[in-house]
Amino acid sequence: DVTLASTIGIGFSIINILCIFPLATLNNGFTAGIIKEFKVQNFRSVGILIHKTLLIKFLLLIPLALVLFFSDRLCSVLGFESQLLSHLKVFVPLCIPGLFLFMIHSTLTSYLSVFNIIIAPIIIQIIATGTFWAISLILVCHFEWGVEGIVFSFNMMQAISIFFLYLYILLDDPVPNTFFCFTKDSTEGLWEC
Repeated sequence: DVTLASTIGIGFSIINILCIFPLATLNNGFTAGIIKEFKVQNFRSVGILIHKTLLIKFLLLIPLALVLFFSDRLCSVLGFESQLLSHLKVFVPLCIPGLFLFMIHSTLTSYLSVFNIIIAPIIIQIIATGTFWAISLILVCHFEWGVEGIVFSFNMMQAISIFFLYLYILLDDPVPNTFFCFTKDSTEGLWEC
């Protein structure tokens, strides 16, 4: 279905431009801060920086999610056809839960990459992407879920990525004393990191 393919392509483009790109650029400052704190062996500050980055991204994702929720109106102004608009109105907002998970995944993989830990995140992403394709094929081709099947697969891919990445960090503890629960310090000077 051409309209379904167009919806997926345009929908993910909207998501990338309006949400993923702005949030991913925050990783540059985050990784620089981690390097600075790690050089002076301030492991607790590395963990606090992870918390602050997650909180800032979460707070920024809220208005971005609102923009995404109404992105069909922007597309309407741009003259998109009505059938495509009706699919986008379903597709883009339903991807928002997966974007919250992507935000966590992006932060954790940036944290690990600072310490040259890249193999485990790559393997986890390959597994999650393979799961996305498998679930998409089953839901779209076999059960004919259409746009909802792709969205469900996207959200599941993000959930699988987070689950295995978090499990890896908890079980392997690749950078000791830097990964711990949020504390009172996690919110102090939030916008100063």
